[in-house]
Amino acid sequence: MENATVNEEVLNRVPPAMRDALRGYAELVRQLAADNLAGLTIFGEVLRPEFDTSNAAVSSVLVLQRDDLAMLRRLAEHGPALGRRRIAAPLVMTPAYIAASLDTFPLELLEIHLRHATLCGQDHFAELSFRPEHVRLQCEREFKRILIQLRQALLTAAGREKVLGETVLDAGPHVLRTLRGLLWLKGAKDWRPNDALLTDVEKL
Repeated sequence: MENATVNEEVLNRVPPAMRDALRGYAELVRQLAADNLAGLTIFGEVLRPEFDTSNAAVSSVLVLQRDDLAMLRRLAEHGPALGRRRIAAPLVMTPAYIAASLDTFPLELLEIHLRHATLCGQDHFAELSFRPEHVRLQCEREFKRILIQLRQALLTAAGREKVLGETVLDAGPHVLRTLRGLLWLKGAKDWRPNDALLTDVEKL
């Protein structure tokens, strides 16, 4: 696509230690996807100066004009190298998928919408609009699902604290995403880092 050059202004917003890795990532995606590339967007903690490059990975969304399994297989071959550079496997969507998912996966899209920057291509997340009843329903569903999983994990662990601890860590991102949706329902429409998010939820 014509505007698929790497956005240097966005690179300047990420910690210096991640800039070369993200530039290489964007160039790789541009090469592999070619005219099928609609946009590559990073989101979340990587846009904080305090992003811990030793203990976290970059979250991103690869938006393609149309599904292309062969291209994804070629990208997957670079997965180990990207992982070593602290770049997680991207979420893969199409514009049609995004539009059709606002009612079914609002929390995931809201998380991206609140804190993102587009490395190349078009920004498909800035203008998203969410209906409160959809966000509320998914918050309830997610809290119940997490609770069921934790109860099951407690029984499965059979007293093995390490096993239970791993389950709790796995649940962490889902809990944070759901709490972010809860705050959004209460009028907090701006993005908050995780520590501030927890503080605000405790006050609420």
